[in-house]
Amino acid sequence: MFFKSKDIDTATVSDFADGRSVAPTENDDKSAYQLSREHDEPEVDYDKRATDLYQKIEDKDWDGVITRIEDAPYEAKTWVSRREANDSSLIRWRLLPIHATCIFRAPLSVIESLIAAYPDG
Repeated sequence: MFFKSKDIDTATVSDFADGRSVAPTENDDKSAYQLSREHDEPEVDYDKRATDLYQKIEDKDWDGVITRIEDAPYEAKTWVSRREANDSSLIRWRLLPIHATCIFRAPLSVIESLIAAYPDG
């Protein structure tokens, strides 16, 4: 389930659980971000707008993935989820970028970059 405990514009680094990540910058589309109820971590709906990091992983743009991790490390801890088309109350899947890199068979350097950006993932 999604809920919006805070507007992403007013979220602080401490609102992103571990304090190591940074909140979205003013250049990022913050409207797609919500904090997940269970993990107090950012979460986006795949069908509305997946993160740029997730899209690069899905495209297997490994150099782009590493660059995006450097530019937007908070996306390493952003959950991407997809709901069932016929029942939006059901979640079809929910992944962190580290999970997606395993699914799409990313090179070790990409996985290491994600772990460095979000060791708790």
